Amino acid sequence: LTPGTHNSAHSEARQNDNQRKAYNRQYVDARRRTSHNQLRVGQQVFSKRDKTNKFSSCYDSHPYTVTKVSGSQITASRDGVSICRNASFFEDA
Repeated sequence: LTPGTHNSAHSEARQNDNQRKAYNRQYVDARRRTSHNQLRVGQQVFSKRDKTNKFSSCYDSHPYTVTKVSGSQITASRDGVSICRNASFFEDA
């Protein structure tokens, strides 16, 4: 191989690798039914809690207000108490 052919073969391999990784990412996201976080600052949400018995609700009945969103990490507050949880622990009010 000449020096110029080596570089073009390397860049072509890198391009093929990136294309395949993008395809695999898209395929896995579709199979897992992933979705982006829809919570925004100022929105009212319910916080998930431990169920004490089969008659109790999965979510706290008093809503929190979202104060900060950082990726999937949500900070919400109510009555001066602030909680920080993953977005999966909140439900839109």
